[in-house]
Amino acid sequence: MPFEYQSPLNYPANSASSIRRFKYTRVPTVTDYRNFIVGDMWLDQSSNDWYICCYKDSTSAIWRRVAGTGAPAESFLPDSGTSPVIPNAANEVTITGGTGINTVGGLNTITFNSTGGGITWNRVAGPAVALAVDNGYIPTNAALVTLTLPAAAVVGNIIEICGEGAGMFSIAQNAGQSIQFGNLTTTVGVGGSLQATNRYDTVKLVCRVANTTWAVLSNVGILNVV
Repeated sequence: MPFEYQSPLNYPANSASSIRRFKYTRVPTVTDYRNFIVGDMWLDQSSNDWYICCYKDSTSAIWRRVAGTGAPAESFLPDSGTSPVIPNAANEVTITGGTGINTVGGLNTITFNSTGGGITWNRVAGPAVALAVDNGYIPTNAALVTLTLPAAAVVGNIIEICGEGAGMFSIAQNAGQSIQFGNLTTTVGVGGSLQATNRYDTVKLVCRVANTTWAVLSNVGILNVV
């Protein structure tokens, strides 16, 4: 082991009693723990980077870069993109949430919270309603309420209906669309529909084929397939 020299500087308890410096031509790894103690300094001569042993036990060691001309002390490679995320001059990295995600930080913890997803529920009183994906509807009209499927949807989109109004509801379709209910399928296109037979019938639909095909995931009551 190429040992250079010792410094009179002292370290806290459970660490090196003085700085010991070693020279190698590579970066230290977790397997570099034998014959090292906390506080040891490692010079990677291939990059002129200095590392310090900040923790070790009987099976591994943790080294951190503290100075040099090579790469930053820490960098992160995201799951998209090709460039690593590198801390700024203050050794900071900003973590922000994407669509439907926000972040909250405190002390040494970052918490990721979902702000999207789920179903948004709507009470609708009109006789005709254009349905939107990932929404739930409670039709309240005393007359029949016609609920028309959205023209565009992706696989996995959800729509839920919870009947309330005495007029009940009918789920209408656009051209090329259909709804599967068990082994039954509505007539394809604007002539097909799925109709409640009781004011309190409920149904949950999932888009099975983008834009065109919906399927009943669950329901309460007897629904007419037209």
